[in-house]
Amino acid sequence: MRPSRELGFSLDEVRALLRLGGPEKASCREVREIAAHHLDDIRAKINDLRKLERLLTKTIAQCTGTWLRSARCWISSMSSAENSS
Repeated sequence: MRPSRELGFSLDEVRALLRLGGPEKASCREVREIAAHHLDDIRAKINDLRKLERLLTKTIAQCTGTWLRSARCWISSMSSAENSS
């Protein structure tokens, strides 16, 4: 169960996967549906991480100097990122 959780499967998804391997074997369609749903979730997370990476890169490039100025840059960057999403 732990490896599945480490790969990002929810507890409900892990339970569903375990049931699929039970006495009544699952069809390929059932396995495909669960895997496709998980793949969609992973792709969405990757997309969100890429957006965050761009934001952080931009923030680092634009914000230098004292902490106070950097904090203002960070807040400004976050606000503009939320408005552009």
